[in-house]
Amino acid sequence: MEQTDTKKNEDWVWLGHKQHFIGKSSCRFSLATYLPATRRVVSTIGDYFPVYEREAVGPGTDDYYETFVFICDGTFSEYCGCPTRVDTLEIDGRRYATAQEATAGHMELCRKHSEV
Repeated sequence: MEQTDTKKNEDWVWLGHKQHFIGKSSCRFSLATYLPATRRVVSTIGDYFPVYEREAVGPGTDDYYETFVFICDGTFSEYCGCPTRVDTLEIDGRRYATAQEATAGHMELCRKHSEV
């Protein structure tokens, strides 16, 4: 890893709460990162079990994980400390079949949106 990548990663804030998806409480997988330099949050959820069987979170049959990027306004919730989004619509996103792909995709979108 280059020194510049290490510095960028030090500025990222890892969040403890899932940041999107109405059924997020039924997701067994999540990653959430706030990028202060660009005021964006990268949110990945997946492994969705709304009842007893695993279901896709996207339209594809193998869309078991998804990452979305949202613009934030620089303020944070008094309740949980999460960043406040400007809009509920994502500005970027991807879907994946596996947790490994989702983790790699999350990191890729963090790098991409920390430089915008």
